[in-house]
Amino acid sequence: MESSKNINENADVEAQKSTSESSEVGTLANPSATGANPDLPGFTQENLDEHWESHKKEYPNLTKEEYAQRALDLARSPAGATILGFKGKNGSVARFDKNAGDFVQGFNTGIATMFKLRGGENRFNKKKQRAEVDS
Repeated sequence: MESSKNINENADVEAQKSTSESSEVGTLANPSATGANPDLPGFTQENLDEHWESHKKEYPNLTKEEYAQRALDLARSPAGATILGFKGKNGSVARFDKNAGDFVQGFNTGIATMFKLRGGENRFNKKKQRAEVDS
């Protein structure tokens, strides 16, 4: 059984791979590190199908469509008291909901992934450091 560290690291790699392989579905020229991103597109159908299969056990009370909407709503949300956010130098936008434990990452091509982030805020801060944050 993989450790939670490996699972989360694999999700990072998976997120970058899946968005680089998808066709462009949106044009969010300069996503905000901590502000709202109302034009960020959602999952491509192929990416949604793949990520739902990978993460549906983490969301037993959601349907695939609700999972996709939750990811989009979180990714578009501004950072604040309970939502943390950053923008990586690779253009990714990330949000972490401290209350729900949900981590989402997206690019101008759409949502890459959403999953329950083991390790909470500490793990989010490590991801932020590794992303070479663009302020």
